Amino acid sequence: MNTPHQPPIRVGIIGVSGYAGLLADCVQRHVDAGHAHWIAAAGLKTPADIARCEILARQGAHIHTDWRELIDQHAGQLDLLMIPTAIHVHREMTEYALARGLRVFMEKPLAATYADARAICEANRLSQGELVIGYQNLYCESTHQIKRYILEGRLGKIQSMRALALWPRPASYYSRNGWAGRLSTGGKPVNDSPVNNALAHHINLLLFWAGSRPLETAHVEAIEGSLYRARDIESFDTASLRISTGQDYPLEFHGSHSTREIFNPELHILGSRGNVRWKTDQSIHIETPTGREVLSLPPAPELRDYTVSQLMRWAAGEKILCCTPGQALEQTHVVDLIHRHLPIRRIPDRFIDMDEGQPVVEGLPQAFQRRYLEGGCLRAGDTPWAESPALALPAEKKSASLADVAQG
Repeated sequence: MNTPHQPPIRVGIIGVSGYAGLLADCVQRHVDAGHAHWIAAAGLKTPADIARCEILARQGAHIHTDWRELIDQHAGQLDLLMIPTAIHVHREMTEYALARGLRVFMEKPLAATYADARAICEANRLSQGELVIGYQNLYCESTHQIKRYILEGRLGKIQSMRALALWPRPASYYSRNGWAGRLSTGGKPVNDSPVNNALAHHINLLLFWAGSRPLETAHVEAIEGSLYRARDIESFDTASLRISTGQDYPLEFHGSHSTREIFNPELHILGSRGNVRWKTDQSIHIETPTGREVLSLPPAPELRDYTVSQLMRWAAGEKILCCTPGQALEQTHVVDLIHRHLPIRRIPDRFIDMDEGQPVVEGLPQAFQRRYLEGGCLRAGDTPWAESPALALPAEKKSASLADVAQG
């Protein structure tokens, strides 16, 4: 953080309500401590945005309704620009800011499409500024400690990496803005889903841990899986995926927003000599031949605060653990591939109960928990409504078969 001789970090933010408001709260704590100063904010003409902008204006922030105007007028005055905005505007806003040499924090995911994500990475490479992404766990030492254990062979030969999340969301989650649950909005791809929003963190963690070098993420080579929806939305709310990378073990993900049961996201790395069990907001349990370790995982509010504290150090010129655009790229690759190649299947109404407006899918928790324990993605016969998985391949892998992926 700031030394006695270091001036406060000068901060601008695009978006001030919803999740952006939570990040603004974190920055505000640094402002109140004298370690940061609001320079500018851009908000919409909504009651929530107007109210928050009035508070920031009283602290000296210049208020804008046009984000380009904010960047054009204040680029030379900002140490840090935060862009916690909707998925479909990430590329446009970030490229604009990077072209003006700004240091930018952008909320995850990187983008809605792989093409946009790669364009952002290229803009970052060419910029005099720098971009980091809001995959908060990559800012934590414990995430990198697990990666070191994998690369050093402390877990033995890795056999699988799996994720399970039963995270029900009410109807209000999908009505909170104009793009939730949408494939596109205003003519722009958004590809919102559990995989590209609430559970994107966990896909990204699996890909990061599967990378062959300390700071690299594994490249996606093929995906076998199924997408389902129990709601009247364009996108999906339930997914079971088996991701093949350059490694000889699969990455498996099972996640849904349409259950009554809650199973907070859990990741499991199985090796021939040990394993890691990562439990959201709770702890990390590591077993190796030399013993057991238990590391704490901060709950979401503390993790946000920690991430913003790290951003303040980064804005002051310090090196930090963070998530780079390259480390976020392959999560978007997963999203792009499944939306291009996997059908979104509607679960028949006869298998759905409504619980205070929340759809509850018959047999889903049990089927996902079984697959999480035994391996593989959801298949026909696992539940009365499940169908055979489909295959998603990058263009250069079109000759592969479903059997090839199943063996990968």
